[in-house]
Amino acid sequence: MCKKTINILFVLFLSLSLLAQKSSPPIVKKGVIDLRNWNFSENGNVSLTGEWEFFWNKLYKPQDFKNVVHSPDAYLNVPGVWGGTIVDGKPIPNTGYATYRLIIFINKDSVDAEYMIRFYEILTSYKVWLNGKLIAQQGVVGTNSKNTIAAVRQVLSPIRLENERNELIIQIANYKHRSNAFDKAPVIGRTKNVVRSFVLGLAFDLILFGVMLIMTFYHFGLFILRRKNKAALAFGAFTFVIAFRTLITSNYFLPYVLPHLSWDFVYINNYLTFYLVVPLLALFFQTAFKIKKHKWIFYFIYIFSGIFILTVFLPSLIYTKVLFIYQIFTLFVMIYSIYIVIDAWKHKKHGAKLFLFSFLFLMACGINDMLFYNNIIDSIVLTPFGVFILVLGQSLVLARIFTKAFTDNEKLMAQLDYQNQHLQELVDERTKKIEQQKQHILQKNEELQMQKEELEVQRDEINKQKNILEEHNKFITDSINYASSIQKAVLPTGENMKKYFDNFVLFLPKDIVSGDFYWFSDIHPNYVFFALGDCTGHGVPGAFLSLISMYLLNVVIIEHKLTDPKEILTSFEALFNEFLNKTHNDNRDGLDVGILRFEKNNLHNFVCASAKTNIFIYNHKEKELIRYRGTRKSIGNISQAILYSNFKFENYSLTLPEDVTIYVASDGYVDQNNIDRKRFGTNRFVPLLKEIADLPIQQQKLILLKRLEDFQKNEPQRDDISVIGLKPKKI
Repeated sequence: MCKKTINILFVLFLSLSLLAQKSSPPIVKKGVIDLRNWNFSENGNVSLTGEWEFFWNKLYKPQDFKNVVHSPDAYLNVPGVWGGTIVDGKPIPNTGYATYRLIIFINKDSVDAEYMIRFYEILTSYKVWLNGKLIAQQGVVGTNSKNTIAAVRQVLSPIRLENERNELIIQIANYKHRSNAFDKAPVIGRTKNVVRSFVLGLAFDLILFGVMLIMTFYHFGLFILRRKNKAALAFGAFTFVIAFRTLITSNYFLPYVLPHLSWDFVYINNYLTFYLVVPLLALFFQTAFKIKKHKWIFYFIYIFSGIFILTVFLPSLIYTKVLFIYQIFTLFVMIYSIYIVIDAWKHKKHGAKLFLFSFLFLMACGINDMLFYNNIIDSIVLTPFGVFILVLGQSLVLARIFTKAFTDNEKLMAQLDYQNQHLQELVDERTKKIEQQKQHILQKNEELQMQKEELEVQRDEINKQKNILEEHNKFITDSINYASSIQKAVLPTGENMKKYFDNFVLFLPKDIVSGDFYWFSDIHPNYVFFALGDCTGHGVPGAFLSLISMYLLNVVIIEHKLTDPKEILTSFEALFNEFLNKTHNDNRDGLDVGILRFEKNNLHNFVCASAKTNIFIYNHKEKELIRYRGTRKSIGNISQAILYSNFKFENYSLTLPEDVTIYVASDGYVDQNNIDRKRFGTNRFVPLLKEIADLPIQQQKLILLKRLEDFQKNEPQRDDISVIGLKPKKI
């Protein structure tokens, strides 16, 4: 490994260490933080770190502090745990419930400005009030394990600091985890800065997930092509476990996409993936460097890890307590792994030197995280960076192997060309002396034959490498297919909506994954919501925009609890622009979307709002089809935003007739063309809806498919296609 590569790794690790260091903004002292001299716009966000008021075995609410002074049982550091704190002369346990309280002072100029507070994971359930208003809740806070429900999810809560003096109260209960309270202190700042920090974290998790998934398919492919390569299988399994772990740790992306995931599911998989990576990495070292000595050490690693894997089936208070033992075991495994790689380096095994430095980087990151999770240092999680460098090192090793194979092949081909060019001259020269050198010529011919056979072997090896490269393209396609299955899992099914509607869903992505999406929620106690969106482009870019859009709909409707469709679109547009930094660049990404709201008690009380998405309402009694076009501007797209800046989203309210069907469609169906390059068009689509509206709902979907196939013939699909039919049931 060259000095330049070593220097790059050193600078990268030094940079990450500097990132882990904290700046020195105001801190909490005796339950008070003074931010009157802090400029959020210039200085950024503030971590509410320091001494909070702590009330043990009390679930105080804002009204409990009105005109009453409660002396705290202690002032506890945040982040930190309450376990072992002395209250009434006795150390308190890790499980139980408590109230934390903080007073925040800001200057007059900052009052009523828009802020956001980010709550990282708080173990294991909590409820938050700011100035008497409930702003966040995860799980159910109770006074015992039976009436407490744990939850795991980071929360971004928009707030307004309405006074110079502001009161923040947090109720916390924990009966599930060995630790408790705050893993990290809450962060407060301007909405834009807090959201940017959160989005960057999610983006890194998704990038790391994608890299790990591609490496997984790549190494599995290498193993399939060459079954003797057990190291590729072990490393592929390792990257797959890391890919899945990325979704359920750090920024908890998977609980955001699937908010109904339980705390137990997330934590069991969190611990299970950690217990799996150690034996998988050990198996990789054993097979990659062909280690035959000290086999008993590897058997011990596999058995010890297997025992800890079984612990996740025990109650959470047990399996979370034994984690520290496995962390110490992991540290010893890492030290032994370094010895293995150094020994391989000494024996000049290919790739050992490069792998040593990448593994040392991972080990340093792992030690940092162990100290951080055990509240020994205040840092940031660095293991994902370490894993990325390890995978990068493995990729460079593979690249060097392929490069060496091609270089050797080029040398052999050059030798073959030279010999072929001079073979005839050699034969002519030897022919003149055939009688004297007959035996010598026969010997040379035999040598040439052996060289030819060797070259044929090299040619066959080159063909194998070529096949591997061709298969690599297949692996990438397979990964996109896997991404499609993830996207389909996120989309609601017809079964979800059957409670309220007879329905059909015609959803045809153009390129495996889709820029179209549809969204459904009945979480609100009074309303049922449905949305259909058409994002810019299709394929992978469109799919990313669709996932972002579904996440933002969850934020606006489920978290912010907006119910008015026009207000939902307005808030959604603001978050979308913030999400993609629309105010700072000429990003033309955007989407058309329609929001439909139905009252649960009477599904015929209907309100909708739309950004260019067509909504059709068919009255079966009157045989009449009403088309609602929505507002002419899209969400996002800087050029259209300027052109339609004066347009506001408007509601379309209607008491639906008893027998009615609602159709929502993207522009994909009408934009498909035939062999003459003519579009299907709205003039064909609207009469088609009238024609099929009175037929059974599933038969309508089949006819829509058949008519489109008859129109297109063999023409390729131009865009993602989405047509949804909803027929409200009587409640």
